[in-house]
Amino acid sequence: MGLLEEGLARLGLPADPSRLRRLETYLAELALWNRRLGLVKAEGDALIVRHLLDSLAGLAVIRRLPHATVADVGSGAGFPGIPLALFLDEARFTLIERSARSASFLRSAVLLCDLTERVEVEEAELARIERRFQLVTFRALSALPAMIEPLLRATERGGSIVAYKGKRAAAEEELAALAKGPFAARFREIRLERLQVPFLEEERQLVILEV
Repeated sequence: MGLLEEGLARLGLPADPSRLRRLETYLAELALWNRRLGLVKAEGDALIVRHLLDSLAGLAVIRRLPHATVADVGSGAGFPGIPLALFLDEARFTLIERSARSASFLRSAVLLCDLTERVEVEEAELARIERRFQLVTFRALSALPAMIEPLLRATERGGSIVAYKGKRAAAEEELAALAKGPFAARFREIRLERLQVPFLEEERQLVILEV
């Protein structure tokens, strides 16, 4: 069993041949584009663990939230949006990316992974997006207090903002700042959930903001 299959097994995710093939196609296409564009600072096993499995570690939590429509903000190399879309067959995804080069990669990956019916790429700043989504997620963007206003505008009432974060102490600092900020009353619930990423000995958290 390879690293990807074992990682999926540890996350309790079925690695049926079709899904596994599309994950491998995505990784291969990313490796190809990464040589030219430097979309992520990882390759090989590190790419699988630190990005793909990291993205999928939040899947169990996201499945418990309303997610008929999902926006991946600052999608970049497609994390977490593309891996999540490959397992959330019932959801429609919008990958929001302001960089034209990254958006070009995303369109190629969506096509090669047979996701064109459920996944679209929106080349724009989040602030320019006028639609709303049941779930808005992102990794590796600015601290939450700095971008909470456009995130809230993009989230349906009754929906959720889900942020992938690292160390718990840093995530707690961001939440404390939100609680003191002008939008604190907009949240029905704020919580942290610890993630366990296979083969990764580092802290990972999900911040869940229900609005």
